[in-house]
Amino acid sequence: MKTFIQFGSFAALSFFVLCAAAPSGAGELAPGRHERAQITGRDSEAEILKVGCGAAGPATGSTSGFKILSNTDPFVYDCRIDHPRSGYKNTPGDTMDLKGKAALITGGGTGVGLSIALALVADGCKVGLAGRRESALQEAVAHCRTELGPDAPAVVYHSADVSDRDDVKRLFDWAAEELGPIDILVNSAGINVKNRAVSQLSGEEFDKVMQVNCTGTFNTMWAVLPQMRERKDGLIVNLNSIAGLRASPMAGVGYSASKFAMTALGIGVANEEGDNGIRVTNVYPGEINTAILDQRPEPLSEERKASMLQAEDLGALVALIAKLPPRAHVAELVIKPTSQKYR
Repeated sequence: MKTFIQFGSFAALSFFVLCAAAPSGAGELAPGRHERAQITGRDSEAEILKVGCGAAGPATGSTSGFKILSNTDPFVYDCRIDHPRSGYKNTPGDTMDLKGKAALITGGGTGVGLSIALALVADGCKVGLAGRRESALQEAVAHCRTELGPDAPAVVYHSADVSDRDDVKRLFDWAAEELGPIDILVNSAGINVKNRAVSQLSGEEFDKVMQVNCTGTFNTMWAVLPQMRERKDGLIVNLNSIAGLRASPMAGVGYSASKFAMTALGIGVANEEGDNGIRVTNVYPGEINTAILDQRPEPLSEERKASMLQAEDLGALVALIAKLPPRAHVAELVIKPTSQKYR
Protein backbone atom coordinates (compact mmCIF):
# COMPACT_ATOMS: atom_id res chain seq x y z
CA MET A 1 0.00 0.00 0.00
CA LYS A 2 1.32 3.44 -0.95
CA THR A 3 0.33 6.87 0.34
CA PHE A 4 0.63 10.15 -1.57
CA ILE A 5 0.88 13.39 0.43
CA GLN A 6 0.98 16.61 -1.55
CA PHE A 7 3.38 19.16 -0.10
CA GLY A 8 2.73 21.95 -2.58
CA SER A 9 3.14 23.09 -6.16
CA PHE A 10 4.81 25.75 -8.26
CA ALA A 11 4.09 27.03 -11.76
CA ALA A 12 7.14 25.14 -13.03
CA LEU A 13 7.06 22.16 -10.72
CA SER A 14 4.65 19.89 -8.89
CA PHE A 15 5.95 17.52 -6.26
CA PHE A 16 4.59 14.84 -4.00
CA VAL A 17 5.81 12.74 -1.12
CA LEU A 18 5.48 9.03 -1.76
CA CYS A 19 5.54 7.08 1.51
CA ALA A 20 5.17 3.43 2.33
CA ALA A 21 2.35 3.04 4.80
CA ALA A 22 3.15 1.69 8.25
CA PRO A 23 2.58 -2.06 8.65
CA SER A 24 -0.44 -1.35 10.87
CA GLY A 25 -2.10 0.38 7.93
CA ALA A 26 -2.38 3.64 9.86
CA GLY A 27 0.16 5.30 7.58
CA GLU A 28 2.04 6.87 10.51
CA LEU A 29 5.26 6.08 12.34
CA ALA A 30 5.94 5.86 16.04
CA PRO A 31 8.34 8.49 17.45
CA GLY A 32 11.92 7.68 16.48
CA ARG A 33 10.96 5.23 13.67
CA HIS A 34 12.22 5.89 10.15
CA GLU A 35 11.28 4.92 6.58
CA ARG A 36 12.84 5.89 3.28
CA ALA A 37 10.62 7.49 0.65
CA GLN A 38 10.82 9.49 -2.57
CA ILE A 39 9.84 13.00 -3.66
CA THR A 40 9.03 12.87 -7.38
CA GLY A 41 8.97 15.98 -9.57
CA ARG A 42 8.41 16.28 -13.30
CA ASP A 43 12.04 15.80 -14.27
CA SER A 44 13.76 14.54 -11.14
CA GLU A 45 13.37 13.03 -7.71
CA ALA A 46 14.81 13.28 -4.20
CA GLU A 47 15.25 10.63 -1.56
CA ILE A 48 13.84 11.52 1.85
CA LEU A 49 13.54 10.00 5.29
CA LYS A 50 10.07 9.74 6.81
CA VAL A 51 10.45 10.28 10.56
CA GLY A 52 7.97 9.53 13.33
CA CYS A 53 7.53 12.73 15.35
CA GLY A 54 4.80 11.88 17.84
CA ALA A 55 2.90 15.13 17.14
CA ALA A 56 0.85 16.40 14.22
CA GLY A 57 2.88 18.24 11.62
CA PRO A 58 1.67 21.75 10.75
CA ALA A 59 1.86 21.30 7.00
CA THR A 60 0.44 17.81 6.59
CA GLY A 61 -1.66 17.12 9.67
CA SER A 62 0.53 14.04 9.92
CA THR A 63 2.40 12.56 12.86
CA SER A 64 5.33 11.91 10.55
CA GLY A 65 7.87 14.47 9.38
CA PHE A 66 10.36 14.40 6.55
CA LYS A 67 14.11 14.96 6.18
CA ILE A 68 16.07 15.18 2.92
CA LEU A 69 18.69 12.49 2.24
CA SER A 70 19.55 13.40 -1.35
CA ASN A 71 18.23 15.85 -3.93
CA THR A 72 18.55 15.95 -7.69
CA ASP A 73 16.06 18.73 -8.31
CA PRO A 74 16.90 22.43 -8.89
CA PHE A 75 14.59 23.10 -5.95
CA VAL A 76 15.57 21.99 -2.45
CA TYR A 77 12.70 20.94 -0.21
CA ASP A 78 13.61 21.95 3.33
CA CYS A 79 11.42 19.41 5.12
CA ARG A 80 12.79 19.68 8.65
CA ILE A 81 11.24 17.21 11.03
CA ASP A 82 9.36 19.88 12.97
CA HIS A 83 8.78 22.42 10.20
CA PRO A 84 7.81 20.88 6.84
CA ARG A 85 7.62 23.81 4.46
CA SER A 86 7.43 24.40 0.73
CA GLY A 87 10.46 24.67 -1.52
CA TYR A 88 12.67 27.62 -2.38
CA LYS A 89 15.16 28.18 -5.20
CA ASN A 90 18.54 26.70 -4.35
CA THR A 91 21.39 28.19 -6.34
CA PRO A 92 24.96 27.31 -5.34
CA GLY A 93 25.96 29.07 -2.13
CA ASP A 94 22.48 30.38 -1.37
CA THR A 95 22.11 28.38 1.83
CA MET A 96 24.56 26.68 4.14
CA ASP A 97 24.44 22.94 4.65
CA LEU A 98 24.78 22.56 8.42
CA LYS A 99 25.47 18.83 8.27
CA GLY A 100 28.64 18.13 10.25
CA LYS A 101 28.98 21.68 11.56
CA ALA A 102 29.85 22.07 15.25
CA ALA A 103 27.83 24.37 17.49
CA LEU A 104 28.42 25.27 21.13
CA ILE A 105 25.45 26.71 23.05
CA THR A 106 25.75 28.32 26.46
CA GLY A 107 22.65 28.23 28.62
CA GLY A 108 21.86 25.10 26.64
CA GLY A 109 20.23 23.05 29.36
CA THR A 110 16.78 24.64 29.26
CA GLY A 111 14.50 27.08 27.47
CA VAL A 112 15.81 28.98 24.48
CA GLY A 113 19.24 27.32 24.49
CA LEU A 114 17.71 23.85 24.39
CA SER A 115 15.30 24.81 21.60
CA ILE A 116 18.19 26.19 19.56
CA ALA A 117 20.03 22.91 20.10
CA LEU A 118 17.04 20.91 18.83
CA ALA A 119 16.75 23.08 15.72
CA LEU A 120 20.47 22.87 14.89
CA VAL A 121 20.68 19.12 15.47
CA ALA A 122 17.62 18.63 13.24
CA ASP A 123 19.57 20.47 10.53
CA GLY A 124 22.61 18.21 10.94
CA CYS A 125 24.81 20.01 13.47
CA LYS A 126 26.69 18.24 16.19
CA VAL A 127 26.02 20.26 19.32
CA GLY A 128 27.68 20.89 22.66
CA LEU A 129 25.57 22.21 25.52
CA ALA A 130 27.06 24.28 28.34
CA GLY A 131 25.48 25.44 31.56
CA ARG A 132 25.97 25.60 35.30
CA ARG A 133 23.63 22.76 36.32
CA GLU A 134 24.82 19.33 35.24
CA SER A 135 21.45 17.72 35.98
CA ALA A 136 19.69 20.10 33.57
CA LEU A 137 22.28 19.38 30.88
CA GLN A 138 21.84 15.63 31.28
CA GLU A 139 18.08 16.00 30.93
CA ALA A 140 18.57 18.21 27.86
CA VAL A 141 20.75 15.62 26.12
CA ALA A 142 18.20 12.90 26.88
CA HIS A 143 15.41 15.15 25.57
CA CYS A 144 17.29 15.73 22.30
CA ARG A 145 17.75 12.00 21.79
CA THR A 146 14.08 11.32 22.49
CA GLU A 147 12.87 14.08 20.17
CA LEU A 148 15.23 13.48 17.26
CA GLY A 149 15.95 9.76 17.47
CA PRO A 150 19.14 7.70 17.72
CA ASP A 151 20.31 8.57 14.21
CA ALA A 152 20.52 12.30 14.91
CA PRO A 153 23.96 13.96 15.23
CA ALA A 154 25.68 13.87 18.60
CA VAL A 155 24.60 16.11 21.47
CA VAL A 156 27.11 16.32 24.33
CA TYR A 157 27.42 18.54 27.38
CA HIS A 158 29.89 20.14 29.75
CA SER A 159 29.05 22.09 32.90
CA ALA A 160 30.59 25.55 32.99
CA ASP A 161 30.09 28.99 34.52
CA VAL A 162 30.55 31.50 31.71
CA SER A 163 31.39 34.27 34.21
CA ASP A 164 34.49 32.29 35.27
CA ARG A 165 37.24 32.76 32.67
CA ASP A 166 39.14 29.64 33.75
CA ASP A 167 35.93 27.61 33.51
CA VAL A 168 35.37 28.94 29.99
CA LYS A 169 38.89 27.88 28.99
CA ARG A 170 38.17 24.37 30.25
CA LEU A 171 34.89 24.42 28.31
CA PHE A 172 36.61 25.24 25.03
CA ASP A 173 39.39 22.71 25.63
CA TRP A 174 36.68 20.08 26.11
CA ALA A 175 34.78 21.29 23.03
CA ALA A 176 37.92 21.00 20.88
CA GLU A 177 38.21 17.33 21.81
CA GLU A 178 34.50 16.46 21.62
CA LEU A 179 33.32 18.58 18.69
CA GLY A 180 36.41 19.83 16.88
CA PRO A 181 36.54 23.43 15.60
CA ILE A 182 33.48 25.46 16.62
CA ASP A 183 31.59 26.80 13.60
CA ILE A 184 28.69 28.33 15.55
CA LEU A 185 28.74 29.83 19.04
CA VAL A 186 25.38 30.71 20.60
CA ASN A 187 25.45 32.80 23.77
CA SER A 188 22.13 32.01 25.42
CA ALA A 189 23.19 32.08 29.08
CA GLY A 190 21.52 34.90 30.98
CA ILE A 191 20.02 35.78 34.35
CA ASN A 192 17.95 38.46 36.05
CA VAL A 193 17.02 39.17 39.66
CA LYS A 194 13.73 40.03 41.37
CA ASN A 195 14.98 43.34 42.80
CA ARG A 196 15.02 45.48 39.65
CA ALA A 197 14.53 49.10 40.71
CA VAL A 198 17.78 50.88 41.56
CA SER A 199 16.35 51.65 45.02
CA GLN A 200 16.08 47.90 45.70
CA LEU A 201 18.96 46.43 43.69
CA SER A 202 22.02 45.55 45.75
CA GLY A 203 25.57 45.94 44.51
CA GLU A 204 26.07 42.18 44.72
CA GLU A 205 22.99 41.55 42.58
CA PHE A 206 24.12 44.09 39.99
CA ASP A 207 27.56 42.49 39.81
CA LYS A 208 26.06 39.01 39.40
CA VAL A 209 23.86 40.05 36.47
CA MET A 210 26.73 41.88 34.76
CA GLN A 211 29.14 38.98 35.26
CA VAL A 212 26.88 36.42 33.60
CA ASN A 213 25.19 38.48 30.89
CA CYS A 214 28.04 40.77 29.87
CA THR A 215 31.36 39.31 31.07
CA GLY A 216 30.17 35.78 30.28
CA THR A 217 29.45 36.77 26.69
CA PHE A 218 32.86 38.43 26.39
CA ASN A 219 34.58 35.35 27.83
CA THR A 220 33.09 32.90 25.33
CA MET A 221 33.57 35.22 22.35
CA TRP A 222 37.18 35.87 23.33
CA ALA A 223 37.77 32.12 23.64
CA VAL A 224 36.30 31.16 20.25
CA LEU A 225 37.65 34.01 18.10
CA PRO A 226 41.23 32.71 17.57
CA GLN A 227 40.08 29.49 15.88
CA MET A 228 37.51 31.37 13.79
CA ARG A 229 40.16 33.87 12.68
CA GLU A 230 42.43 31.00 11.66
CA ARG A 231 39.72 29.46 9.49
CA LYS A 232 38.44 32.85 8.24
CA ASP A 233 34.92 31.73 9.05
CA GLY A 234 32.51 31.53 11.98
CA LEU A 235 29.15 32.62 13.33
CA ILE A 236 28.43 33.99 16.82
CA VAL A 237 24.81 34.56 17.85
CA ASN A 238 24.22 36.56 21.02
CA LEU A 239 20.75 36.15 22.53
CA ASN A 240 20.30 39.68 23.82
CA SER A 241 16.98 41.37 24.67
CA ILE A 242 14.88 44.35 23.67
CA ALA A 243 16.18 45.63 27.01
CA GLY A 244 19.54 45.93 25.23
CA LEU A 245 17.99 48.60 23.01
CA ARG A 246 15.50 50.27 25.34
CA ALA A 247 15.90 50.27 29.11
CA SER A 248 12.67 49.56 30.97
CA PRO A 249 11.51 49.28 34.58
CA MET A 250 10.18 45.77 33.86
CA ALA A 251 13.64 44.53 32.82
CA GLY A 252 15.37 46.46 35.57
CA VAL A 253 18.46 48.63 35.81
CA GLY A 254 21.00 45.84 36.16
CA TYR A 255 19.59 43.64 33.41
CA SER A 256 19.22 46.54 30.98
CA ALA A 257 22.78 47.70 31.66
CA SER A 258 24.12 44.18 31.04
CA LYS A 259 22.19 43.86 27.79
CA PHE A 260 23.30 47.30 26.52
CA ALA A 261 26.85 46.09 27.15
CA MET A 262 26.12 42.92 25.15
CA THR A 263 24.88 45.10 22.31
CA ALA A 264 28.17 46.99 22.22
CA LEU A 265 30.16 43.75 22.39
CA GLY A 266 28.34 42.21 19.46
CA ILE A 267 28.49 45.27 17.21
CA GLY A 268 32.10 46.06 18.11
CA VAL A 269 33.39 42.53 17.53
CA ALA A 270 31.42 42.19 14.29
CA ASN A 271 32.99 45.41 12.96
CA GLU A 272 36.49 44.32 13.97
CA GLU A 273 36.28 40.72 12.75
CA GLY A 274 34.21 41.02 9.58
CA ASP A 275 37.33 41.01 7.40
CA ASN A 276 38.22 37.69 9.03
CA GLY A 277 34.98 36.15 7.79
CA ILE A 278 33.41 36.18 11.26
CA ARG A 279 29.76 37.17 11.63
CA VAL A 280 28.25 38.26 14.94
CA THR A 281 24.48 38.57 15.23
CA ASN A 282 22.71 40.34 18.08
CA VAL A 283 19.17 38.96 18.50
CA TYR A 284 16.86 41.13 20.59
CA PRO A 285 13.84 39.09 21.70
CA GLY A 286 10.83 40.55 23.39
CA GLU A 287 8.98 38.60 26.05
CA ILE A 288 9.69 34.84 25.94
CA ASN A 289 7.91 32.17 27.92
CA THR A 290 10.90 30.67 29.75
CA ALA A 291 11.94 30.00 33.32
CA ILE A 292 13.43 33.51 33.65
CA LEU A 293 9.83 34.71 34.09
CA ASP A 294 9.98 33.15 37.56
CA GLN A 295 12.20 36.09 38.50
CA ARG A 296 9.47 38.62 37.70
CA PRO A 297 8.34 40.50 40.81
CA GLU A 298 4.72 39.54 40.02
CA PRO A 299 3.64 36.09 38.72
CA LEU A 300 2.13 35.87 35.23
CA SER A 301 -1.00 34.04 34.12
CA GLU A 302 -0.78 31.05 31.78
CA GLU A 303 -2.80 33.01 29.23
CA ARG A 304 -0.22 35.80 29.25
CA LYS A 305 2.62 33.31 28.89
CA ALA A 306 0.90 31.67 25.92
CA SER A 307 0.79 35.02 24.07
CA MET A 308 4.56 35.47 24.40
CA LEU A 309 7.30 34.15 22.14
CA GLN A 310 8.00 30.48 22.78
CA ALA A 311 11.49 29.05 23.02
CA GLU A 312 11.09 27.12 19.76
CA ASP A 313 10.52 30.41 17.91
CA LEU A 314 14.09 31.38 18.75
CA GLY A 315 15.34 27.93 17.76
CA ALA A 316 13.84 28.31 14.29
CA LEU A 317 15.26 31.82 13.97
CA VAL A 318 18.84 30.89 14.91
CA ALA A 319 18.77 27.92 12.53
CA LEU A 320 17.67 30.26 9.74
CA ILE A 321 20.53 32.68 10.49
CA ALA A 322 23.02 29.81 10.58
CA LYS A 323 21.95 28.63 7.11
CA LEU A 324 22.63 31.97 5.44
CA PRO A 325 25.69 32.01 3.18
CA PRO A 326 28.93 33.44 4.64
CA ARG A 327 28.54 36.61 2.56
CA ALA A 328 25.31 37.48 4.43
CA HIS A 329 25.62 39.05 7.87
CA VAL A 330 22.55 39.71 10.02
CA ALA A 331 23.98 42.34 12.34
CA GLU A 332 20.90 42.94 14.48
CA LEU A 333 17.43 41.42 14.61
CA VAL A 334 14.41 42.21 16.80
CA ILE A 335 11.79 39.52 17.36
CA LYS A 336 8.82 40.06 19.66
CA PRO A 337 5.32 38.77 20.38
CA THR A 338 2.77 40.16 17.95
CA SER A 339 0.85 41.72 20.83
CA GLN A 340 3.89 43.37 22.44
CA LYS A 341 4.35 47.06 21.68
CA TYR A 342 7.76 48.09 20.35
CA ARG A 343 8.76 51.58 21.28
